Amino acid sequence: MGNLRKKFVTAAVVLAFLLIFVGCGNNDSPDLIIPVTESQPIPETENISPQTQPNSADDNNAETPTNTIPSPYPPLSLNPQTRMQTIAAGAMYSLVITDDGILWSWGWGADGRLGDGGTADRHVPAPVLDDATSVAVNWLGAIASNLVIRTDNSLWTWGGQARTPQWLKDDVIAFSNSFMIIKSDNSLWGTGGNIPSYAVTENINMQNPVWIMDDVVAVSDLGTITFALQSCGSLWAWGENTLGGLGDGTRENRDAPVLIMSDVASVFAGVGSVMVIRTDGSLWGWGFNHRGSVGDGTTIQRIAPVWIMDNVVAVSSCFSTEAATMAIRSDGSLWAWGGNDSGNLGDGTTVDRHSPVWIMDNVVAVSQGGGHAMAVQSDGSLWAWGLNNRGQLGDGTAINRHNPVRVKENIMIPNN
Repeated sequence: MGNLRKKFVTAAVVLAFLLIFVGCGNNDSPDLIIPVTESQPIPETENISPQTQPNSADDNNAETPTNTIPSPYPPLSLNPQTRMQTIAAGAMYSLVITDDGILWSWGWGADGRLGDGGTADRHVPAPVLDDATSVAVNWLGAIASNLVIRTDNSLWTWGGQARTPQWLKDDVIAFSNSFMIIKSDNSLWGTGGNIPSYAVTENINMQNPVWIMDDVVAVSDLGTITFALQSCGSLWAWGENTLGGLGDGTRENRDAPVLIMSDVASVFAGVGSVMVIRTDGSLWGWGFNHRGSVGDGTTIQRIAPVWIMDNVVAVSSCFSTEAATMAIRSDGSLWAWGGNDSGNLGDGTTVDRHSPVWIMDNVVAVSQGGGHAMAVQSDGSLWAWGLNNRGQLGDGTAINRHNPVRVKENIMIPNN
């Protein structure tokens, strides 16, 4: 019996490495390899309570988001693919790309994070760079920095000593917070960043990346944990796992990729939770569950995926202590849960939510920062809410908003 068990384990390890290094093949990837805990379905009439009328008591000039344009997203059968990010909320500042490819910034200007050459705050958007297609904030460094991909697939950054955008590398189609990059051939490479474990093996720089795996369409990380999604829908993870953040049902650290789930369309790792959308549109989450950020109605730590809701097409988690999560459903409705100190959920309150609550309709993109959030509607309008002490909402004031306010037009609509 002992020899048979050893043979079985050996075969399983060989299969896992074949899937990583050969690729997804004919999409015949194994199903879930860890115990998946399905929480009780959340009754929409009880625990998910849409606000029927935004409370604009603190927003004298706030507009009510409309629900007149249908969502472009399909309800089911999502495909794993590289998705562009056209808005990024940072630590008290904001970045967006308009439909002409211009990157705009506003909010807190410290450390050159706005990319305009200075360190002054801005309460309204200002142009930074042209030919932009995707943007993100690097939350993991001591000094705020940003990443943007341009139309020629070149990767640029700024923040800290670089107060204007600087070229980093060519042939990049996607990236993570820790500077993991996906090249145009869908190979995943680690570049080191600030922590050695980012690159699985050693701390190296952007010009000497280490190959990790092939056939990757998306990557997301929490600094010491990385998630990679292959085109066949296989989700892999590795890194430090003492809190069970990998989602493999254990607390064992992983020095090489392990399979977490199959049939995955997208993944987003944030503080307190990791969220996954499967190809059937179902949303699953796990993690520390700080302030209810997993969205299962509890604050119980989850080391394996639990079901949250259905018909989801996009999700965002934040990297700040609010530990909030937001999801867009196939009908374009935006839902939020988790920490809400600054009114960053956008539900008109500052009350934490452990289950999803409705925020607004007609949404195609969402991003969260350090106490504030932004959303794009399908007409290209940008809405923002939450903390506004540095003008990060972009409405020309420093007034906090507990409901969405309209701040800019003609935002680039991301691919779905």
